[in-house]
Amino acid sequence: MDIEMFHFDAYCLDLAGARLLKNESTVALPPKALAALIYLVQQHGRLISKEELLDAVWGHRFVSQGVLKNTVTILRQALDDDPKTPRYIETVHRLGYRFIAEVRAAHASAMQTPAMATIAPDLDSPPLLVGRAGPLAKLGRLLEKSILGEPQLTFVTGEPGIGKTALIDAFSQSASHRVVTGHGQCVEQYGQGEPYLPVLEALNDLIRHDEARLSALLRQVAPTWLAQLPWYLNETDQTLMQQVMAGTTQMRMLREFGEFLGRCTAEQPLILVLEDLHWSDHATLDLLAYLARRKQPARWLILGSYRPEDVMLTGHDLKHVLRELQIQGLCTDLPLEPLSEAAIGEYLSQRFTDRDQTSNWARAIHSRTGGLPFFLVQLIETLQGEQGLDRDVAIQASALPEGVQQLLARQFERLSEDYRRVLEAACVAGSTFSAEAVAAALAIDNTDAEEYCENLANLRHFIHPATNSGLVGRYSFRHAFYQKFAYDRLPLLQCARLHLNVGEWLESARKRPEELAAELALHFERGRDWEKAVKYLQLAAGNAVGRHALHEAAQLLRRGLALLEDKLTGSPEYARYGTDLNTLYAMILQAIQGYGVDCLETIYARALSLVNQLGETQRLLRVLWGLWAFHYVRSNLELSLDYARQMQAEAEQAEDTAGLIGAHFALGTTYLNRGELDLALGHAQQCLALYDPDSHRTLFLLYTQDPGVCARYCLGLVVWLKGFPEQAMAVFDDALALAEDLGHPFSLAIALSAVTWQHVDRREPARVLERCEALERLAEEHSFLMWQAMATIMRGWAIAMLGQAEAGIVLIEQGLATWRATGSRWIEPRYLTLLAEAYAMGGRFDEGLKTLDEAFAKTELYGERRYEAEVYLLRGELLLQTGNESLEEAESCFQQALTVARGQGAKSLELRAAVGLTRLSRDLDLEDDASKLLGDVYAWFTEGWTTPDLLEAKTLLEVHGCSAEHFERHTTAA
Repeated sequence: MDIEMFHFDAYCLDLAGARLLKNESTVALPPKALAALIYLVQQHGRLISKEELLDAVWGHRFVSQGVLKNTVTILRQALDDDPKTPRYIETVHRLGYRFIAEVRAAHASAMQTPAMATIAPDLDSPPLLVGRAGPLAKLGRLLEKSILGEPQLTFVTGEPGIGKTALIDAFSQSASHRVVTGHGQCVEQYGQGEPYLPVLEALNDLIRHDEARLSALLRQVAPTWLAQLPWYLNETDQTLMQQVMAGTTQMRMLREFGEFLGRCTAEQPLILVLEDLHWSDHATLDLLAYLARRKQPARWLILGSYRPEDVMLTGHDLKHVLRELQIQGLCTDLPLEPLSEAAIGEYLSQRFTDRDQTSNWARAIHSRTGGLPFFLVQLIETLQGEQGLDRDVAIQASALPEGVQQLLARQFERLSEDYRRVLEAACVAGSTFSAEAVAAALAIDNTDAEEYCENLANLRHFIHPATNSGLVGRYSFRHAFYQKFAYDRLPLLQCARLHLNVGEWLESARKRPEELAAELALHFERGRDWEKAVKYLQLAAGNAVGRHALHEAAQLLRRGLALLEDKLTGSPEYARYGTDLNTLYAMILQAIQGYGVDCLETIYARALSLVNQLGETQRLLRVLWGLWAFHYVRSNLELSLDYARQMQAEAEQAEDTAGLIGAHFALGTTYLNRGELDLALGHAQQCLALYDPDSHRTLFLLYTQDPGVCARYCLGLVVWLKGFPEQAMAVFDDALALAEDLGHPFSLAIALSAVTWQHVDRREPARVLERCEALERLAEEHSFLMWQAMATIMRGWAIAMLGQAEAGIVLIEQGLATWRATGSRWIEPRYLTLLAEAYAMGGRFDEGLKTLDEAFAKTELYGERRYEAEVYLLRGELLLQTGNESLEEAESCFQQALTVARGQGAKSLELRAAVGLTRLSRDLDLEDDASKLLGDVYAWFTEGWTTPDLLEAKTLLEVHGCSAEHFERHTTAA
């Protein structure tokens, strides 16, 4: 039987409430003094040595006997006890202390009806687990599969309080002799939260079981993950890890973690527990999806838990991930149902010895709690603390589930004011918190805060030691309900003050507070320090960008902008924060949704207005870049050219190399789309002359894409158009190699699209299909809508050219619709020529010609003339296939294509025009002139003899009685 209270004279020592009462009024006592009194009273009449009392109250920490003596003095003052004529605490010289007053113990029977006198749970034992035999057996079967090399991803689901954590803990404990377990937990944060937070926590927990082996294994196969756990690094490692992280990508982190799990479990199976995934970050979900799809054998079981209603109501990304995994059969769901009346009866029968009453109680409690385990336990524990209540009345009075607030309130109110204040500070500090954070929130001594927390944890009141942290002085709330209950009770002003205190403490206590930017932003926002909240939201977004978690970054920036406009419009820092937040937000939207999203123009206009108030060149350059990109992709080429020229002028005046690199790339690309190849070539070369892959490898943080990769894209296109296909392919290969070395996903997408486009331009559909796969995977992984659309269009063209015209048309139309949905108009005329060509392959010539009419109109409207000759060429080809009456019109198209290509200096397109005219010449009796024209153009080329265009030209020359070798000559390369 547990004892709840001790009475002596006018005093009552309330163990459950952790307080000393005198005539029903609380007597203030420090935590350690209260703990010492409890121990002395529990051992009343027995001599307690000083060493025993020190060990019982302070544990195994070194504490001098002077501290003990001071504590006894505090107790005597509180009890009004004279050490010379003691009534309560007697000193036995040189030996110790004895509590000498007569003590009356109040058991559970003193507070409840006789039938409930046998309620006496061991508070240090784990909760009884009933009604879960089925789920435990299923988990056991899944574990067996994983041990045999078939990895398992399982989700334990259910409403709050259903017992997800209890089930997982019981199962993990039962399997502990066979496997090692790492435990991680998601916490409620802004947006998606810190990337990989629960995984890193679980990994840290795992390493503590075998630090030497696992940290060495991480260093070998997963250095990007080891870099996230810097306390396992030495100075040499830290320098190396900085280099590793500079080139990391999300895909690299996923592959490394998969490899680590494979090698780690080769020696011993493991369970990874990731709780509360309804609060998970996007990156963690990507990792789970990757691991589920990984084909390699491994011996791991990942146990995740989440609340289905939270996922469905909030539209959390977990919903979409789960749907895909479930459709593919890559995960197992384990939904938990409320306890049945029989299960509750089993629970009560294990808690009470009066078995005759348990069936009646079970029925009443099941009716009130709905079988929710958390409410069940809370009801029983609350009834234990009540005196003189009839059981039936008590059960009926507990209106659950709404009544859980009242039940928790009763427990809370039984605590002394000091302990309530500690819990209020703790709930602000987080679901897991340190005693230092509590001390900072309350402005009290660290030692006092730790003593309060230790006592609460020892009494299992609301909190317990944070067993997974590996650090002394850290605690966790026993359940999310406890934290929420304490937090909801806080008055707004008190809540704000506590958040502000915690935020200021975290900020000052860390050498690099920006590492905790998301947490600091939360504290400062709720603490009503709006400027610091915006500052750390911006830093948190930057951290997310560095980890390639763009969705999280966008959410953080949206919150920062909302705060800025709502709270800081009159701040001196308004323009600076407004410029930075709007610019970064717009660039991230460009990356994940496309450059042509309608709201971008408004965002950039706002940023430009603000940056003009600052007069700072670097910020202005960034805004100008964004405006250039927006108008370029919307094919507003005159405006984009103006912004690119402004960039160049500002960068030259400020002697800003990074700005000049961006300006030259912007100018080169714009001139390319206008069909001004010589100007494009000059600016691309100037960009690459300034760009150094080593010193400029982080420019993607400024431009959201690497200018070195992009300039090579521009240069390769120009070189190909000018008639040097082999040199162009070498440039594209260099761009791809640089992007892969940088490890920046968006730049890699650009490089992959460049290489794939080159095979479209060279008319090599089989190679297009090969290249498309990598681009499609990358674009899907990072939700790059523009590149997904582009890959779909190129795949559709390739399929059509290989004989599946109708399937190809469907893909091109789908891709074009997605492309337009992003607001982008960039190279739309080129996409239309691919669609027209697919129509022609399917014999749908009228639709093809109609599509080319649209391409002509868009070319004139946008002034995008890079592929103007290609539109004329394809129109001529389609007219040839419609009948002899169109021959003269076809010749006019080929002649126009020839004129445009020559005007641009585009030899590759000039060759195609000459081929078209030569094929047409026999019907128009122009055979000699056309053959000479083709021979002259063919003779100009010095490379690329195996490309489809030059092979076709050679065949035509031979058909017309000319030897191709007669025309071949060598000229100077570009």
